[in-house]
Amino acid sequence: MNRMNEIEAIPAYFGTDQLLHPSEIHTLQALGLNPDINVTTLGTRMGVSRGAASQIVSRLAGKGLIEKYRLPDNEKEVRLRLTPEGRIAFHRHEAEHEWVHRRIYERVGDLDPEACALLFSVFKAIDEVTQEMLDKCGHTARASGEGEKA
Repeated sequence: MNRMNEIEAIPAYFGTDQLLHPSEIHTLQALGLNPDINVTTLGTRMGVSRGAASQIVSRLAGKGLIEKYRLPDNEKEVRLRLTPEGRIAFHRHEAEHEWVHRRIYERVGDLDPEACALLFSVFKAIDEVTQEMLDKCGHTARASGEGEKA
């Protein structure tokens, strides 16, 4: 987990000339998986405040990776979508996830149902304990599996 946390903290390029911090690429991922949502919904899906989501969206819009727009029948609500450059970064990030999953599968191989059940219970326990730790500190985590891939 420490190594994954270290990797997750490193800014990287995802097929564009924009260096993206983890919060930025994960925002693009959330929008790629949940197109046409508003900032409030984005913040909820990412487990951050509306203000924090708005700041990231403004940064990404400034980088040309997200665009804001309004629906013709609702001029009040602002929706979000990826630009073509944003879609490139999103797809490159998804490809990196696929690469990681494939490499893990190459090392682990097929697991019988009992082994899968054991691993699932271990990962679930880790998830629950880390959520308890976050709750104790007054932080919230993203809902497991909601709007994103591992």
